[in-house]
Amino acid sequence: EICQFLQIATYSPRMYAQYVHLTSFRVLPLSITHNNSSTFDATTQLMLQTGSLSRYFPWSEWDRAPAFAVLLLATAALLWLSKQEHSKMCFAVFLGLSDAHEGHVKTLARLNASVSATTKRDVNNLQRLQTLYKLRARTDSFCIGLAGLSTLTVWLQFRAIWRSSAKHHRDLPTQAPGETYGALLLLITLVLLHQIHYRYCIKMEIMVLRNQIPSDSRYSLLTSPRLLFLPFLAELLLCGIFLPPLVHGRVYLDEERYSLPRATLAVVPACPSPLTMTTSKQSCDLQYSYPLEVMNMIVLVRLYWFARVIRNQLLKQLIKGNTTTVGSITLNGKEAPADSLWWSFRISFALQPSKVLLTLFVSLWATTTVAVSAFERPFPSKLDGEDHALWLTLVTMTGVGYGDAYPITLGGRVAVVLGAVIGGLAFISLMTSEFLDSVKGTKREHAVLSALDKMKWESALRLCAAKLIQAAWLQHQIVNSKCHSTKRRSQETVVRELLKAAHHFKRCRKRKPMQSASASHILQNNGLSSFYSREVENWMTSRWTETTTQIASLEQQMNTIESSLQVLL
Repeated sequence: EICQFLQIATYSPRMYAQYVHLTSFRVLPLSITHNNSSTFDATTQLMLQTGSLSRYFPWSEWDRAPAFAVLLLATAALLWLSKQEHSKMCFAVFLGLSDAHEGHVKTLARLNASVSATTKRDVNNLQRLQTLYKLRARTDSFCIGLAGLSTLTVWLQFRAIWRSSAKHHRDLPTQAPGETYGALLLLITLVLLHQIHYRYCIKMEIMVLRNQIPSDSRYSLLTSPRLLFLPFLAELLLCGIFLPPLVHGRVYLDEERYSLPRATLAVVPACPSPLTMTTSKQSCDLQYSYPLEVMNMIVLVRLYWFARVIRNQLLKQLIKGNTTTVGSITLNGKEAPADSLWWSFRISFALQPSKVLLTLFVSLWATTTVAVSAFERPFPSKLDGEDHALWLTLVTMTGVGYGDAYPITLGGRVAVVLGAVIGGLAFISLMTSEFLDSVKGTKREHAVLSALDKMKWESALRLCAAKLIQAAWLQHQIVNSKCHSTKRRSQETVVRELLKAAHHFKRCRKRKPMQSASASHILQNNGLSSFYSREVENWMTSRWTETTTQIASLEQQMNTIESSLQVLL
């Protein structure tokens, strides 16, 4: 590949026996001794008359200098990392420790002589766990970067292949378009697999120090328990499957779309474009082919590494330097599985919903667009470019679906269903839940509303009680009055008012104030805490008074006994 780039950089027409115009840079036609030039097609005759553009090398612009530059920069960066990784990793880890922790370590070192051997071992294990957790977080960040770089490399490889119209010879596989990106993908995959092995070695040592696996299985991953070996094997398979370089070919697919009715007449119905009729004239099939590099679409699976970004960021907020309790953090008397990705996603979505939603949307949008544009390339349609694929993915994720463009191939349909339909439903559901939570208000707002409603209910209850007492007192005055004629006329009215007031008081008493579960729980906790504090203070005061009184009475009795003894003596 370097030789090809050097040939392009030092290209001269005289080296290849070509006559090029000095200003137009067109290859001038050579003298052709042919009796009948009419046998040439129109394109060849036009090229013989006006010349052709000077392009000796078959590679496209997307696969020349950019590929070499990416390969050169990646190789230099990986060589530098391989030299500096092991020598500076521990130093970089300890640079991240806080000053308070360093002072604590120095204090422990000064008290080393008075500490027992068991305590020293426990302290060393805690320090080693802290270092291992920081190493695992940095390894995860490095693997996330490699996963994103491999996905970008696959996209550039597809773009170079589809934009190149040149055909390479099978005996010269290095001239195939996209070959440089294939070599770069191989290099990235090897480094990623090495980092995965290094990460699981760190995880194995962490599990040994936390007594999750036996200590005799810390020397090899092959002899480790299934709890550790099976995830390690699964990640190796997910991140290690790809098409190696220097392997080329075509993948031919034939999809049967619908069957034709058995024609009894001489006229056979035609298949609409781009479908073709089979030789048996019984069905219309969709026939197309991909370059063999389409197998590298499985590299998109490596994007699962980005889910660990959420967990690493959450652990930094939860632990805050105390990384020894990362496995199971105790919150309100319950153990929280901090190593669980699902738990980390839920907590991160509750703390920072906008950031999680934006990351999820961009990931689904970009991944689905790349997959659809790659699978729809065999046909000249709107989706063979990234712009219309972006539009289709966005419209499908929002649930609109205008129908102006749709995938034809099976791979394109699967990508749209998984990334745009299912992913869009998940994204819209999360966004709707966050919107409804923001509309409903916080727990503190619910507590305030319930408290205000309770105050309103108590005020209405006191008002109804006052009206009931007033009606009862009025009836008592009428019963004790001396005017019997007025008494008979007013007693019925007063009884009706009394019954009406009693009915209103009964309805108001039965109506409970508005209280949500969370708000009532908050009010109950606050009320109980204040009640307990008042009761404890009252109890301590009463006990102190009682104790003082008893001590005074005992002193008085002792004085009486002493005086009696003195009288007797």
